[in-house]
Parts: sequence; C-alpha cells; structure tokens
Amino acid sequence: MLRMVYGALSLCGLTGGLFGFTALTAGGSPRTYDLPIAEVHRTLEKTGLPPMVFGSAMPNVSLKADDPRKVIWIIQQGRSRRIQYVAELEPVSKTSTKVTVRLEAPDLPDRAAPVNWPVKNLYVTAMDEQIASKLEGRDFDDAILYAPMATAVVANMGRLHEQAMQVADAHAQRDRDNVERAYANDAQRNGGR
Repeated sequence: MLRMVYGALSLCGLTGGLFGFTALTAGGSPRTYDLPIAEVHRTLEKTGLPPMVFGSAMPNVSLKADDPRKVIWIIQQGRSRRIQYVAELEPVSKTSTKVTVRLEAPDLPDRAAPVNWPVKNLYVTAMDEQIASKLEGRDFDDAILYAPMATAVVANMGRLHEQAMQVADAHAQRDRDNVERAYANDAQRNGGR
C-alpha cells in the first residue's frame, strides 16, 4: 500500500514537480544529539537525501558544507535550484549539538503558488529522520513518514484525481485516433469502399 502511495505521488508530479512552494520556509523541531558539533557536521557531509520522498528517480543534489554550523543540500531541476534542505547546527555543550532542519525554495518569488504545507511537512519530517538515523547509527524508520504521507495524499487528492483524469482522457483520445487511422488505412487498401 505504501509503495502505491509513493508511486501515486511520484507519478502525479507531486514529488518531482516540487508543487508550487513559495519562498517561505518550513522547519522541523530542533533535536539535540550527544555528539560534538564537528562530528555532527562530518556525518551530515556524508548524508544523502531521505529515501522514498523523491520517487524512484533521485533529483540532482549538491552539498554545501563550508560553514561549520550549517549543511545545505541543494536540489536542482535542470539549471534552477528548486528547493534546499538546510541543517543548522548549534553547540549545546562540548559534547552535544542541536540540529534544526529547514526546507526552503529560494528561487521562487513570494508571489508563487500557495504553500503546500502537508507536502513541506512530509519533506522536513523525512530529512529530520534521515539525519537522526545517521547521527544515531540506526536504520531509517519508514513508519515516521506514514502520517505525513497520508496527510499529503489527502490534501492533494483533488490534484491527484485531476491528473489521473487528464491521463485517462489522453489515452482515450489516442485510442480514438488509432481507430480512425485503422479505418482510414482499411478504406485506402480496399479502394475507398
């Protein structure tokens, strides 16, 4: 079932199309890890994007880690920077670090399409879990995404239905065109009879 949901989101362009984010940001709750800031930074430099939320085709991603208190994953579509994850690191003590994750859409103007908060929440929750799993030395917990994924699907049900209907209409038109072409070819072979 979950694979169908991921497939539906991916197929309908919700994950790949990056759904009309505005330049506003969405952020997760800060988490504190019992690791020094330098170790957190080194680990995040080796951390990729979260699994599953971008569909089967991972987007182009580059990492910017020149600031010792920040790691940025820049996700591109073509030549434009579409969204980016920003992990801000703050030392709590010599042996612990607070990490706050934000999702930004820096290339889009403030006048862009309305914010899709359920999808932004899904993305931030996924990256929060990706970071937590790497820093805690454990596997990524898919179950953490169930509620945000369900919310994103329900919130986008109208768009999913509309896109599914467009696909169905295109297939129906293609079938009509094929039938007309077959009749025309048959008539031509039979001398117009």
